[in-house]
Order: sequence, then C-alpha cells, then structure tokens
Amino acid sequence: MGNEGSAFRRMNRKDRRWAGWILAAGFVWMVFGLVMAPPFVGESLQHVIMLGFSEICHQIPVRSPHIRGVQLAACDRCFGMYAALAMAPFLVLSLRPWNSWIERHAKYLVAGSLIVPAIDWGSDIVGLWANTPWSRTFTGAVFGCVAGYFLVSAIISLMAKDEKFRYTS
Repeated sequence: MGNEGSAFRRMNRKDRRWAGWILAAGFVWMVFGLVMAPPFVGESLQHVIMLGFSEICHQIPVRSPHIRGVQLAACDRCFGMYAALAMAPFLVLSLRPWNSWIERHAKYLVAGSLIVPAIDWGSDIVGLWANTPWSRTFTGAVFGCVAGYFLVSAIISLMAKDEKFRYTS
C-alpha cells in the first residue's frame, strides 16, 4: 500500500475538474430533487422537506407550484431558481469558451440577475403590472442561472487545485 496518497491526489487536473463537475451536478440535482419531492413522498418526509425549505422560502400556497394537488417545497420564484440551478452544470460546460469574460464581468452579471426579479417584484408592489407564476418562475431562473454558474464553477475550481491537501494543526 505505501504512502501513495489517495486516488484523488493521484488524479490529473482534468480528471479532478470532471470529479468537481460530478460533485457539483450531484449537489444541485439533489437540492432540486428535494424541491420536487413533496408530492412523491410520505407525509412525514414531506413535512420535513417543507420545513427545511421554509427557512429560505415563504412557500405561500397560491404563489407555489403544485403537482397532483400537492405543493412543492418552494414558491414560483424559488422554483425557477432551483430549476436553473439544476441546469447550471450544463451551462458551465456550454459556456466554457466564455469563462474569462464571465469572470471579468461577474459583479455585473450577479447584480443584473438580482435586478430582474426585483423589477418583477417591485412592479407588482407598486401596481405597474401584476406578476404571474410564469414571470416569477422566469425571473427566479435568471438569478438561478447566474448563481448556479458561479457555484458550479467554484466547486470545479476547488476540486481542480494542484495543491496538496494536508491537515496541519
């Protein structure tokens, strides 16, 4: 056996990037799966999932998607965000040639992705227009795409680092 280190440490940078992509994809798909789960699980697990997401989402029934008459664990806007988050691993792969441009403009992209849902929300509040489930879902997805892109990219970058992972006290 010897001191060869873990299999992860022996991976080349490209393999570690793919491992990071798989880890990130698994994480965001698991989160989206939990959002979608309430109509398909028993009452006690449904309650636990809804309770967990209630810490970050208001879950107002009339502003939340339902499947088979059962409310999902997120409102329309958060649902759009989580759905886009689940697509982020593919977004990262498809936008790879644009990575340097995206990174240089990150603060503007994040700000813009927050402004879009704010306009939809604010316009409804002041009476300019009534937002709809579709507008809330779409505007949440705008933020979810941007946030998901940076989350998945960060996980991939962390996994691809060439530094030795050592515990020091």
